[in-house]
Amino acid sequence: MKYYAMTRRSFFKHSVNAASFAALSGFAGKMGALHSAGGKYHLFSRSFTAMGFDRLCETAASAGFDGIEWAVRPARGHIIPENVRRDLPLAAAAARKHGMENVMLVTSFSRADEPGCGEVFRVAAECGFSKIRTGHQFYDEKRDHKWNLARIRSNFDSFAALGEKTGIQATFQNHDAWNATVFGSVVWDLAEATDGVDPRWMAVQFDVHHCFFQIRSAWMHGFDRVSDRVGSLVLKDGVHSPSGGRRNCPAGEGKVPFAAFRERMALRNVPQVPFSVHMEYYTYKDQPDVVGSMKKELDWFKGVFG
Repeated sequence: MKYYAMTRRSFFKHSVNAASFAALSGFAGKMGALHSAGGKYHLFSRSFTAMGFDRLCETAASAGFDGIEWAVRPARGHIIPENVRRDLPLAAAAARKHGMENVMLVTSFSRADEPGCGEVFRVAAECGFSKIRTGHQFYDEKRDHKWNLARIRSNFDSFAALGEKTGIQATFQNHDAWNATVFGSVVWDLAEATDGVDPRWMAVQFDVHHCFFQIRSAWMHGFDRVSDRVGSLVLKDGVHSPSGGRRNCPAGEGKVPFAAFRERMALRNVPQVPFSVHMEYYTYKDQPDVVGSMKKELDWFKGVFG
């Protein structure tokens, strides 16, 4: 971290920051120790759905990961929601067999009252999981902005209620917008929709990659707006594509400002939360050394975050 001479202006600025954090100290107490070191690293299973539970856990554990963030969803999932009672205990047992934690899942539910959502939360709790990322939210372009935020807020409230009932913290990932209806790329809207929602049960899975590519240098202000309700963090690198979008790439080869993000986390006293490492660029054909590829990715991020 960089250190600067303390001027009268910077003293005032840091005093304001300290006062702001003091108002949020209750959240830090609820969520755990402050982020003085790196959290546990979990591998998002999406890129490895061709691997069975045991093989993926064995491979990821050999590479040094602490756990698997299992995708429990109909598309690009390791587990189909309808089969969660049969399959999730098998995935959890495979993780324990190889010395890994069971902490995080990813789902596609947009409301807690959708068919199957309650069952996924209940089975996850029985298997020892504590965090579930929920699905995307979307704007209804026929309705005004205030109506949309109120509706999405009610969706988050429904997850908070289910989370409190089951002991699971629901999270929502900020994601860049592939069309104008995608909610969450404008992080200020996500902050407004989650204001007042208890972060113990409905938090943000902050993705600096998506935030950076969506709003460029303003990413840090977007992060500041939700830094008091972060339940987990996504790590993945990327570069700008010729079409003007972004393309995922191995850690350290892209443009995502991870070192600056680490400093921002420390500045905002973000609680120590688990990381979800996404290797969405990965293909078996191009990188047949699975353990080596996983370890290279993980070691790079550990070099930044500890």
